[in-house]
Amino acid sequence: ALALWTPSGTGSAEVSSASSLGPRTNDSLAWERRELSRRASRRIRPPDESTSEVDLWAPQEHYEDVANVNQAGEDANYKETLERLEPWKEKLRVCRNYTSSCVQTYEDGYFDFIYVDARHDFNGVYEDLVHYWPKLR
Repeated sequence: ALALWTPSGTGSAEVSSASSLGPRTNDSLAWERRELSRRASRRIRPPDESTSEVDLWAPQEHYEDVANVNQAGEDANYKETLERLEPWKEKLRVCRNYTSSCVQTYEDGYFDFIYVDARHDFNGVYEDLVHYWPKLR
């Protein structure tokens, strides 16, 4: 998922690394994602203008990762994301597609902060950085 914020004003960001959340196992992945999200949301000022969530929320063929779950699991992840972001629903913009497709909906220099956590392989991270870097102010 990409968490994309466009807050007005300035703020500092201090986010704990995932490794500080405890041991990572297949069973703890969902907990880890929720806990990292909770910690980040407490330490980063909520957006004044808008927040965007970009994720396919669908299984991907030929991609081996514990986060690549069946469609029922992806639908549950999507629902959980929307519930977590309920306080900002008036400011929320969701793009349920590939990050490479969603990036086309944002003009360059649009975001103050981008949290990248999509595909966990080198090519996926590299592609997201290349596509979204121009979108930062």
